[in-house]
Formats: sequence, C-alpha cells, structure tokens
Amino acid sequence: MIAAAAGPGQQPTKSPGPVGADVLHRSVRDGGPGHPFALFALPTARIASLLVTLALLVVLGIGRAKVGHRLLVTTAQTAGIAAAAALAGVGTGKLIS
Repeated sequence: MIAAAAGPGQQPTKSPGPVGADVLHRSVRDGGPGHPFALFALPTARIASLLVTLALLVVLGIGRAKVGHRLLVTTAQTAGIAAAAALAGVGTGKLIS
C-alpha cells in the first residue's frame, strides 16, 4: 500500500487508485486531447490528439477491467466502441456537408 502525505484534516491516500483517477480526471477535464492543437501544427496535432485520446481510453479500459474483475479484453472493447463512434461521427459529418 502507498500512503501519501495528508494535509490538516485530510485522510492519507492508501492506494494509488484514487490518485490515478484524479490524474485521469484532470487530464480529461483540462482538455488533454486538445492540448496538442496549441502546441503543434494541425497535421501533427491531429495525430498527437488521437494518441492522447487512445492512451486515455486504454487507461479507462484497464480501470473498467479492474473494477469489474474482468479480463483486459474490456480495454479493446472500450477503444473499439470509441472508434465506432468516431467513424459514425465522420460519416454523419460527410452526409451533412
């Protein structure tokens, strides 16, 4: 078990799970996949954003597997569902424009 230092009136964190969840939450909340667009040219930013999104989905899938006491196959399912949703969005955009 990992114990982190606690401030006044706070309980120490006894596992890395809550810490990891907080880091993941902040990376998504603060626009994690959007940051490459401020740092790189558009073609490079698209690839970097895709990689950041994929990394976040893998972490989400691993978390789902651990919480649900399942195999890590749920990681591939999570990424697959996101890819299908992205393709549906691109297809809808092509139909509308």
